[in-house]
Amino acid sequence: MTTQKQNTAEQAQAEANPLAELLTLVRQISNRLEAIAAQQPPDWQLPLKVYKADWPSRISATVLAKDADGVTQVIWSGHIYTRRTGSNAQYGAAIWFSRKLDAENYGRLITFQDAAPAQDLPEYVSRALK
Repeated sequence: MTTQKQNTAEQAQAEANPLAELLTLVRQISNRLEAIAAQQPPDWQLPLKVYKADWPSRISATVLAKDADGVTQVIWSGHIYTRRTGSNAQYGAAIWFSRKLDAENYGRLITFQDAAPAQDLPEYVSRALK
């Protein structure tokens, strides 16, 4: 009986204020989308110079730690991401924030890297275009 009374009360409230019901649904959808996004990080791509800007607030991340070069750890959708950088200069300077997804895979939250210049086409490709 109590459940039936609760359902009736909720129905009456929803009918009295349809905007409140809509707002509740939007919040539920938002929560579910955040949960989905948290499982597979988005790997946003931004130019390297943006790393020094206030990028965490742009992606709704909370800064956990910083050093002299900038942010070192953030929390986003309930997961901690740590700053990483590559050691292969051939690919240019890059900074990214990642976390371990499982025993073999890491997920990137965001990558800061300037676009590399295009490579020259090999001779056989240039000939094929003519």
